[in-house]
Amino acid sequence: MTTYIGQAYIHKLGIFVAQIYPGKKEVEAAAYGVKKTSMNIKILCVSNKNNFEWVPTNHTHFHVDMTDKIPVIGGFDFNGNKGMVHIGKVHFQGFLKVGEITSYLLENAQLHFPHNSAELSAKFYHVLVLRQLPVYDVRTPVAEILSKSALVL
Repeated sequence: MTTYIGQAYIHKLGIFVAQIYPGKKEVEAAAYGVKKTSMNIKILCVSNKNNFEWVPTNHTHFHVDMTDKIPVIGGFDFNGNKGMVHIGKVHFQGFLKVGEITSYLLENAQLHFPHNSAELSAKFYHVLVLRQLPVYDVRTPVAEILSKSALVL
C-alpha cells in the first residue's frame, strides 16, 4: 500500500510526523499517546526523491551517526519546549510505520509511531536524510516548486 509522509499539528503539543494513506481524511500521530486529526496536515513534497535516503541507526547512536548528515526535520515538540523531531521509519509486525524521532533526547532518540491506536517506540530504525541540498533558480515561481511530486515510501 502506498503511503506518504506528512506533518500534523496537534493542539498545544506541537507538529508531529504522520503517515498519510490515500483516500483517508484523518491521520494519526504519536504525540503523548495517539492523536487523530483531519485538520492542519501537510504532506512532504520534494522535487527529486533521489536527494533523500534512509539511513539505519538506533536510539543511542543517532547523534553520532548524524554528525556528517542532514536528517530531515519532521516537526517540533512544544510540550515543555522539548525541541525538534526528525522523520523515521520502521518495519513492525509486517507493516511499514513512519513516525518521529525524539532527537532532542541525547543517547535516547527513539522512534515513536502509532499502531492499532497505541503509541509504540522503536530503538532500531531508519532516519530520512538529505543527500544534498536542493538548488532552485531564484526565478522559479514558488507555486511550481510546491507542485512537485510527493515523497512516496
